[in-house]
Amino acid sequence: MAKAWVSYKRLTSGTWKIRFRHPYLPETSILLDKNLKEKTVQAKVAWYKIEISMDRINPWKEKKSKFLLQYLVDLYIKDGKKKRWNSEKSELSAKFRLTKMMEFIPPNSVIENVKDWDWFTDLSVSPHTKKDYFSTTTAFLNWCKKNKYLTEFTLELPVKIKKTIQNKVTRYITHQELTFLGNEYIKMRQETAKFARRGFEPERHVRMWWVMFWQLLRKEEAPGILHTDIHQGSMTVRGKGGTTKKIPIVPPAQKHIDWFMQHKQSERLFGFKSMDSPKNQLSKIIAEKMPHHHSKGFHQLRHGGIVHYLTAGKPLIYVSKLARHKDTSVTAKEYADIIEGLEGLAFDDIKDEPVG
Repeated sequence: MAKAWVSYKRLTSGTWKIRFRHPYLPETSILLDKNLKEKTVQAKVAWYKIEISMDRINPWKEKKSKFLLQYLVDLYIKDGKKKRWNSEKSELSAKFRLTKMMEFIPPNSVIENVKDWDWFTDLSVSPHTKKDYFSTTTAFLNWCKKNKYLTEFTLELPVKIKKTIQNKVTRYITHQELTFLGNEYIKMRQETAKFARRGFEPERHVRMWWVMFWQLLRKEEAPGILHTDIHQGSMTVRGKGGTTKKIPIVPPAQKHIDWFMQHKQSERLFGFKSMDSPKNQLSKIIAEKMPHHHSKGFHQLRHGGIVHYLTAGKPLIYVSKLARHKDTSVTAKEYADIIEGLEGLAFDDIKDEPVG
């Protein structure tokens, strides 16, 4: 527990009052019989100080509804280290978002009195990032309710953010664009002496981009794939929340995966512990060779692969499973603009003859 102060005084009525003050919590107190001697009260105060410092007693325990926002955020992050966060990055993201919240809601607000929880509408970030802030806030408030720091709360994603997300256009890197970027990247790096001395570095980057494109890998999943995760015709992917899923290896990705199996650098398939360098290289080559392109990061490779499969006429249910979406409705909603554009072509090859 954070440092607390314990003091006492005698009221005009003669009753003794012991005060408990905390940097994050409203002051609380207890009253003692006025017939007690001051030495007895002093001993009681000393005892409280020791018990509070050792977390054996909490004078604020019965006043949870009056806990301040700052205190609850700190407690939530601390509690999450034991139960919630599957990585340091998850912990830091939650801490950053909830700290950002306190730029809009004062940290000394009593949580029961906070009415306006749609602070994320004023963030100067993309609608999808606002949705992430909304998810973090909802998880925090649910935790407060579960631990009885909060009785009830009502929180809905603002309609404006919902509409923006629903009406968004999917941004992606196409097969042709990735081919062009890969060739230009290798050509550029071969002309740079320091990269020429490092052997397969440029090729390693490009081949990884292609595996991410064909296997629909997320940025956070790629570093965790080990050589032992590659099986005959399939691979194991560690997804969100530490879940693992086995997905088929798409034939065009197989040749790149075979190359990585032959050119091992570590136990990791791609040889990268962090994806920052490969991501930066992709962003740089896009900025240099395709400056007006909307895509800047790895997720556009995953989007590009999904769009490629849907455009090729692959069934939505199988594309959704390869992408490891929760269900097909997620895929259908995310790529609605793509699917709508393909509806007219879906039956072009149907002929007036028996099937089979």
